[in-house]
Amino acid sequence: MTRRRHLHSQTGGKKNVVRIFLAVFCLLTTAAAVDASSIHVATIKTEIESLYLTGVPVNMPLGQGYNPVQSLIVIQESLSKASQGMSLISRVPGSTTDFYVTSFFDIFLDMSLTDVDSVNDFFGRPDGSSIQFSTKAKLKSEYTTSLNANQSLFSLFPPPEQASLSGKLCPSKIDLGEDLNADGKKDFIKFDTFSISMIGSPIFEILPDGSVVLNFNLGGSLTGNVNPPFTIGPLYGPTTASAELIGGPAVPLPGSFGLLFSGLFGLIFWRKRNN
Repeated sequence: MTRRRHLHSQTGGKKNVVRIFLAVFCLLTTAAAVDASSIHVATIKTEIESLYLTGVPVNMPLGQGYNPVQSLIVIQESLSKASQGMSLISRVPGSTTDFYVTSFFDIFLDMSLTDVDSVNDFFGRPDGSSIQFSTKAKLKSEYTTSLNANQSLFSLFPPPEQASLSGKLCPSKIDLGEDLNADGKKDFIKFDTFSISMIGSPIFEILPDGSVVLNFNLGGSLTGNVNPPFTIGPLYGPTTASAELIGGPAVPLPGSFGLLFSGLFGLIFWRKRNN
């Protein structure tokens, strides 16, 4: 009877070893499949609730004969149209902590250029006048970054300073209705590139439904030309956005080793319990 029990114990032990080996193999295979297939992790859907950018006055070639006029620019998010965008988050193949982030945004803007020059004025306009302009910025950003296991995917928006959202304005021209250089043609301002990026870190407020409200500071610049080219910036100001995570957890999913070790601990616990 004792020998039979001993043989039964040896046989049971071998069977348990085989079971654990097979389970580990399955876990590794599953983890590899997860890493290979789950390239796209999630999408962050965002709406810009408020945006305000301004800076020190800059010389704009808006005087007679393109003379420079000290001008103050203010850029605000439109109060009448929704400015929305999304960030597509994908895991870098073979990594559990590195992510590709591609962001697209359509931001509706109300802009103003105000004459603050003590000497020169906008040509054909009274002293202290403003030029108003409404447009849409179509912006894009692409970058790669890393997250640790405790960081939220919401940390991937807005893009960092080194990966600014950049693009064109549409429409991109302001008709001035004046012939600044007396060549018989009406002049206009043409904007080329608008860029914005986050300065510092955002402040998160997590709402009961799982979405978040983010408050952060933006830096920006605007380039263009009348006849001589110009650059407006640096511009700074506060921004508020709401964001919602679609198709993924708020924190990154565990990778191969996380799945493996969690599975091994589970098997060890199961074996002890059954013994």
